[in-house]
Amino acid sequence: MSSAASGSHAMELRILRLERANRRLKTGGIVLACVLAAGLIMGQASPQPPREPQTVAAGRFVLIDKDGESHGGLSVLPNGTATLILSNADGKGGLALTAAPDGASNVLLYNNSKKMRAALSINPAGLPELALLDAAGAKRITAGMSADGSGGVSVWDAKERLRGRLATLDDGSPLVSLYDEHRGRLVLLVDPSGDSAGLTVIDQNGANRAVLATSRDGAPRLEFYDGREQKRMSLRATDGLPSAEMFSEDNRRVWHAP
Repeated sequence: MSSAASGSHAMELRILRLERANRRLKTGGIVLACVLAAGLIMGQASPQPPREPQTVAAGRFVLIDKDGESHGGLSVLPNGTATLILSNADGKGGLALTAAPDGASNVLLYNNSKKMRAALSINPAGLPELALLDAAGAKRITAGMSADGSGGVSVWDAKERLRGRLATLDDGSPLVSLYDEHRGRLVLLVDPSGDSAGLTVIDQNGANRAVLATSRDGAPRLEFYDGREQKRMSLRATDGLPSAEMFSEDNRRVWHAP
């Protein structure tokens, strides 16, 4: 065999050995890829052990948008009151939630002028209160309950003077009161049994001055009182018979008919 043929044969043997080695590497790579893929699939299918809940503790949290603008925060004030504030993009309108150490809690609503317009509260005694305010911040409508179970809705003017009230008393009697700017008022009261009802006129000093009512027997009566709440005149109709009486300052009857 010539030297050229011998060199060509040696070259072919080297090429064959390289091709066999390359096939073994490809086969091994394919097997390894299959093993890795199977491991990933099994890892995804197998249930993960439950993680322990994490606790994050801080004195203040601030909510910001994608532009870094603040939209509220969660914090604890120096007096121990926990507050949550949420606002719009301008940091104006929004709401505030507060919980004070004395047990009082509030939900406060603000408009875009940063004026509070509504408040829902629980006072330290645990009684609910609701207030609606005008643009100047004056309360105009309030509602609440007392510890004795009575409750009512009150209407106020721009100077926060009471002008009207719809309520129920602790015995269940419904009450309607209308006030003038000097605290004089008309009061309509109905007995919870439904046996009697009355309209009372009260002066600015809180004294009863006139009463128009029906008695439990259904008889109507009209009575007038002086500033000391002494009855001075009475008109009645009992069993269809009218009667009239007049009284002195010391409550002595000075005239009557019949």
